[in-house]
Amino acid sequence: MMSALVSRLSAAAGASAPAAQGKATPATRKRAEKWAKGLTTRDVAVATETMGDVQAALLDAQVTSYARCPDIVTVIEATLIAALGNMHAVVREAAVVLLNVLYDGHALQLENALTPAVSSVGEAPVVRVSLPQTDPTQPMVLAQGSLTLRLFGPSDAGRPPRWTTHAVTSTAGGGLRVKLPPFPRPGYYDWLVARAEDGDFVPDAKRSAPPDPSAASTGAAVGTGANGEGIDVDANVDGPNAGVDPLSSMDRRRLCGRFVVQPAGSRESLVAEVPVDQVGASWDAGTGQLETRGSFAAVLPVLSGLKMSGATAVYLMGALERPIDEPDAPPMAAADRGVLASVLGGGDDFAQLTAEIRRLGMVPVVDAIERVSRRRAHRKYTSLGVMTRDERGVLVSHPGTDGRVITWEESALLNYRKVETWSLLIAEVKRLARDYGLRGIRLDNAQSCPPIMTVDAEELFRLDPDGVPHYSLSDILYGTVVLRNEESGYWASEAGADCGYANPFLVKLTRELWNEYPTFMVLGESHFHREPQLVASGVVPHSMRISQILASISGMSLRRDGSVAVLPPHKRSTANTLARLYRADQADLPRDAILASCTCTHASPYPGALYRRRSWIAVDLLFFLPHVPVLLWGEDSGRALRVDMAPVVEVEEDSVYDVNYDAVLPKSPRLRHVGSQPASPSAGLAHANQEFSELTLGNSVMSASSSGGASGMRAPPYSSSLSASVSPMDGLSGGVAPTQPVEFSASGGRGLGGVGGMRKRANSSLNLRSMSMGGRKPSFGNLATAGNAPAPVVNQDVSAARSKGGSAVKAKVLTSGMRRTASSSSLVRSQTTDEGKRLAVRGVGAGDLEAIADQEARLRAEIGPQLGFDLSQIRGHYTHRSLMRQQLPALRLGKMVVVPVDPSVKEQVFAFARFTAEQIVVVALNLKDGRDGDAFGAGVNVDLDLRPVWAALPEEFTSRRAELFNAFDVVAGAEEPFVTEGLLTLEELMFRRLSLHLTPMSSSVLELRAEPSGTAEDHYAQSVTRLTLEDAGDIKDPRENTVLAELARGAATSLTAFATALEKARCGLAAEGLDTSEIWRVLQLGLQRASSLLFSVLYEGTVAPKDFVPSVGERLVSYLAMLSLSGANADTKALARSLLANATAIGPIVLLTPELGRFSTAGGLGVMVDDLAKELAALGLEVHVITPYYTLNRKNKTGYLGDGIRWTRNIKVDLGTHVVEVGIFQGKEAGVNLLFLERGDLLPKVYADPGGAAKHLQTVVLFSVGALEACCATSLVPSVVISNDWLPSMAAGYAKNGFFGPYFDNTSFFHLVHNLGDAAYEGRVYPNPHEGDFGVIHRLPRNLLVDPWWSRVVVNPSRCAFMTSDTWGTVSPNYLKELLAGHPLKNLLAMAKSPFAYPNGIRIKEREAALATLNITTHAQAKEMVQKKYFGFNTADHSIPLFAFVGRVTSQKGVHLILNAVDELIAHTGGKIQILVGGPANDADPYAAACARHMRDLCRRHKWCFWAAPEEFFTDGLLVDAGADFGFVPSLFEPAGLRQIESFVGAGDGTPVIAHAVGGLVDTIFEWDLETGSGNGFLFHEYNHHNFLAAVKRALRVFSKPEEYTELRRATRTTAIDVRDAAWAWSSEFHRLRNSIYVRRPIFREDLDSVVEEDSEALDSNATVHVVRWTAAGEDVVVKGSWDGWAREWPLTDG
Repeated sequence: MMSALVSRLSAAAGASAPAAQGKATPATRKRAEKWAKGLTTRDVAVATETMGDVQAALLDAQVTSYARCPDIVTVIEATLIAALGNMHAVVREAAVVLLNVLYDGHALQLENALTPAVSSVGEAPVVRVSLPQTDPTQPMVLAQGSLTLRLFGPSDAGRPPRWTTHAVTSTAGGGLRVKLPPFPRPGYYDWLVARAEDGDFVPDAKRSAPPDPSAASTGAAVGTGANGEGIDVDANVDGPNAGVDPLSSMDRRRLCGRFVVQPAGSRESLVAEVPVDQVGASWDAGTGQLETRGSFAAVLPVLSGLKMSGATAVYLMGALERPIDEPDAPPMAAADRGVLASVLGGGDDFAQLTAEIRRLGMVPVVDAIERVSRRRAHRKYTSLGVMTRDERGVLVSHPGTDGRVITWEESALLNYRKVETWSLLIAEVKRLARDYGLRGIRLDNAQSCPPIMTVDAEELFRLDPDGVPHYSLSDILYGTVVLRNEESGYWASEAGADCGYANPFLVKLTRELWNEYPTFMVLGESHFHREPQLVASGVVPHSMRISQILASISGMSLRRDGSVAVLPPHKRSTANTLARLYRADQADLPRDAILASCTCTHASPYPGALYRRRSWIAVDLLFFLPHVPVLLWGEDSGRALRVDMAPVVEVEEDSVYDVNYDAVLPKSPRLRHVGSQPASPSAGLAHANQEFSELTLGNSVMSASSSGGASGMRAPPYSSSLSASVSPMDGLSGGVAPTQPVEFSASGGRGLGGVGGMRKRANSSLNLRSMSMGGRKPSFGNLATAGNAPAPVVNQDVSAARSKGGSAVKAKVLTSGMRRTASSSSLVRSQTTDEGKRLAVRGVGAGDLEAIADQEARLRAEIGPQLGFDLSQIRGHYTHRSLMRQQLPALRLGKMVVVPVDPSVKEQVFAFARFTAEQIVVVALNLKDGRDGDAFGAGVNVDLDLRPVWAALPEEFTSRRAELFNAFDVVAGAEEPFVTEGLLTLEELMFRRLSLHLTPMSSSVLELRAEPSGTAEDHYAQSVTRLTLEDAGDIKDPRENTVLAELARGAATSLTAFATALEKARCGLAAEGLDTSEIWRVLQLGLQRASSLLFSVLYEGTVAPKDFVPSVGERLVSYLAMLSLSGANADTKALARSLLANATAIGPIVLLTPELGRFSTAGGLGVMVDDLAKELAALGLEVHVITPYYTLNRKNKTGYLGDGIRWTRNIKVDLGTHVVEVGIFQGKEAGVNLLFLERGDLLPKVYADPGGAAKHLQTVVLFSVGALEACCATSLVPSVVISNDWLPSMAAGYAKNGFFGPYFDNTSFFHLVHNLGDAAYEGRVYPNPHEGDFGVIHRLPRNLLVDPWWSRVVVNPSRCAFMTSDTWGTVSPNYLKELLAGHPLKNLLAMAKSPFAYPNGIRIKEREAALATLNITTHAQAKEMVQKKYFGFNTADHSIPLFAFVGRVTSQKGVHLILNAVDELIAHTGGKIQILVGGPANDADPYAAACARHMRDLCRRHKWCFWAAPEEFFTDGLLVDAGADFGFVPSLFEPAGLRQIESFVGAGDGTPVIAHAVGGLVDTIFEWDLETGSGNGFLFHEYNHHNFLAAVKRALRVFSKPEEYTELRRATRTTAIDVRDAAWAWSSEFHRLRNSIYVRRPIFREDLDSVVEEDSEALDSNATVHVVRWTAAGEDVVVKGSWDGWAREWPLTDG
């Protein structure tokens, strides 16, 4: 066996490994034998040490060079391929990593996978790396030439890859930038940043590590040079950041990466799929017998038509040899994959066909099939098969399988743990390329290649009756007996699924093919959301995603095998599914990924049967989306059905095989892991026998650790988990991988999140370099008890979990931790031989052809040719859309951005933009018509928000912002502008909503291009006109109108530019005939919008300007002050005086609230309003709060107002039926004017039961009217009135309907929603039938309170608020979106153009001061205090991750998710984890009581790992927040939330959190992203155990990387929101509402000093400006001057 092993020498052991020469040396044979024995043992420690030895040999070979040791290289390859399916998870994970390192030819991926991006030959990409900024306002600039970028990739044909050096420049933003030359050949180009003085530095096993930030403080900042010394870049930093190491806080992974380079023209490809059997096939109409089968010769005449249609490649499906004695064998039943099908004409005809394809400039493509025919395969496959036991225990050949959903019984699975199997497939493809000119393959079942099943350990370790093992060492090594359809290998590894490592088999395949044939196309069938892995492995995935989603929208389920059934309504997708998919792709797929897409497959029906009327939409998506289109021959013929296809079931089925993308797509694009995640790879061995199942794996780990450095590895041996992506603590600890439920929905078992994303793997890594071999347990010698407490035996914990239920692990199941279906192969569908033959072109029954024709005629009639949906005419649509794609480069080459639409139409309309550096195309599709409901029959008006497109556009376009642009209808071919509102700049077009009407089931394609006519002068005049005619108050961003944009840019540029823009605007408005007061009003609005742009960028996520930094209000006012004093232009001077007098003035702000702070708070509303009012007052605003003086406060006490608040008067309030007297109490606290309304019978207690519908309404009227009456009685004229929730919600209605005359005419009303969750939160009143609408009580117009379309009369105060307030807002931007999208009042909510939302904040300085009182200065110090106090440690063990929850134990807070995960997490980490739950549980609450019982049980079983005291009130929240490594916020719902923000404020940094993506948590918690260095936690979107656990595991992976975790904590601290920030945001919104400029006096004083020194042509050269300051108290001291005719007195009381 050893001789056989070492003789398997591959001709391509790696990118730089030449073909082996000669026989293996005796030393190599001995080593191979040792490895084989080590990898066939049940002892995980021995297997782990063996992999360490293999790794050491590989790294030695790289240092020596592969060419000098070909024998050991080929043995390493064979060994690692065999290890891919090893019984030990640790071995499988290592095999994936080391095979990547082997084929790379260098060791850059030894610790972490390289982040891939996709390019193609001829493209010249740019590498950008962001650098941390000590001072964000002063970008860091590196000295020119101090760094270089080293690039390793293919060179000339026949030569090995080589390293090249490229110059690194620093960008204006403080990052690194390298523009690379065009790629010359396809392949894998790996890069890293190195120091320039290293010269031709070549990374290898010893010197491959990118910069080590942990060493940066001592000078090793940017990698390691050839001499092993660190690179000191301190002296190379110029500017204000000099002396700061720019890379000291960066994770090393950011400084290296990979380009996967496809052949030239790959993005522009169009593939014509031609099932050869069908071309020219004919049947006898009477008998149904096949008369003529298609052939290679029959395809020749159709090639010219394919070329004319735009095809660049022809995929000849079914071209490989089949069993020669089976005429009806399906096309994929390959008997010999290296021979052409004789039944189709054989090799000679195929050679003629491929020659003609190539002559026409197209690429010939055939199938590459990983399986072979089960009964008639060529003899060369005989020794490469794999066996399985059937239900009787008899060994049979394992059928071909995708490992998830389907097996093909007519085929046989080959053993892909043998290098011969890999090499044979590659050799067969190369033979076809060499002999027949083949230049492409479509790899069938690519998303499961190489298909490796779980070893059947029970069978392989079986002993014969004489006690001798039945199977040989070779059988065990290669796993010749496997469990049926239990996926293992790469696709079940964390290295591939989570950590971003490419598929070694596909890497080897593509490297070898591209090395010999640089134009070779590699397509790969893709299912289960495995597109990211395929892209990273060099394959262009041929995906069914779009066709499956569109079929689902059409009510049909298109399944993996091509069969179709009617889909239940609850599983059907919408247009929003497409939007979510492409937003997720931005995070999941490698950057600039290339995918192929289709409308149907060779196994499915044509589009007519799948999509009905949406067939035309399917064609649009095929040609307009950023994919390589794949057109099935015949699909454009107007047919719906054919003989050789899977069945169509016309009845509704609810099947596990249905694809439900909505169930697996993340709701947030930043989240990459949504599906359930497996337990650690350290969970044990796969399906070992019962004796081994009962071993304590923790003891095996200890043995592995004791073997120390015996492996001879260069770096410390890796741990038994091999995975920092799991946690450095993961030993083989006896942790049990829980059985996962089968979730086939689109992912075949694991959902989208199971595969992870390849572009941003901030939380995933496998570290083979630095991991210790054993998963160490906590340092229990540190326990603060007498002597050393006994170390807990992890296996006992697992046993306890088995008995208690805990994490639902099963006894005696030590599975591999592999990702697979829940050992439920019975759910995998077997396609029988007869079913397989159905997909073949064959003879049929006499009535079958007639039945197909009848069914097709019925489908065509149902689609509706009389309404324009004539399937027989659809070819013209294909032709037109294909021509559009050829004519518009953006549709072939452009990047894509999803364009947001109104929430009300997002389920109906899908819109996106495609753009290159020269062209922008916007596409919008209406996916519904009258058959979906009467409301959809007339089409839809939609507003497209193009701002995300602007954010993504390259500089080539954004630099043209001032050019005149318009939209032009490409479909209609119109030359007239689509937008008819006049001349617009590109910037205006992007920031004004693009409105269009979409007819039912139609698409609109608009090209944004330069306006052929019009001048800048004409445009400016039209902009002025638009500003006067439109409701200018609805403009939020000044870039919506050039007049306002020029004011904003001028203010950001200089006083001269500002004065010029101001005078230009004044003249333009005057030319429109506006009087002076109206000019002032419009310009006041413009200045306000200019001053608030920076706020919108910082606080609302508005797209930031690319050509200027928005100015603050203080700068605008400083400019106005200067112009008002010494402006050179008299008109400008007068205008500035007027604007200065009015623009900064905002009157009293009045908040109406049902609860307030210490007086009556019942929930978050009272806290928020109290904090907001105080901070608004602290900002210098006049703030009044009007709230009820309830008879009893929340503690049932009376007289609780305090001495500072006294009765001042009574007022009368008309309740309609009678007038009541209300007492007014007034006082002042913290600068806030307080006014309380007292009426005990109607306001007895906050939210008290009113005692009937009429009295409930009277309470609302009392507070709404009474608050306004109080304003009148106290002579308070508010500038803004803010009504909070439903109790004061009718105030705006009374103010605007004449109840108070003109008193409130100049008052703006803002309704602030804190919770609008159900009817109770709207304040609804339900009159009895005889009570009408209570009009006698409310006296308002009926329509303001009653919706006439509701089935019964409901008086809704919140309806009145939304209809009469000027605008509204809420405390959570995400909640605002939810309300607009799905609330019953969404139509009313949508009336406000710019509703506002901002998250709540906390008092950060007070929290930091509190930490100081505890003498806590660092996170480590706080963690040590927590570990000592709650876990009994003498000294801290910082290697143990500490998770904490602090809060009430209620169902809303989701504590059960934490408790249910404890057992599994302890097993997962080998006991190296600590979880603290701090908070009381109310035994009267069944939920809390159950949690308390669970806590006590966990404390008893895991006292070193878990702490809780549910019977106590927890008082150490501040300490625990600072000391925890991660916080838990798993709330079921959380409208705003403060706990997460409290965690963000630690001792010098912040604690990241794991949270449910709901409500306000979405607005404040962002998934950590290593690539950008941003984020503050980990989100789970589906509220269940598996998704919660997945988020925790992502956190553990980051914790295992100290430098990355440190960066995460730093980034977290920057995301904390101070209540002052929240007040600033709300103040800016109120100023916007009033068209006033918000000015902070201290900043204004500083800014004015700088402006005075500014030299400007706008100022009178004879004028001298003096700034006068008064620093002493003196309220009567004023300044007067001639600038305003001595009219105004300017007080000097502010210093």
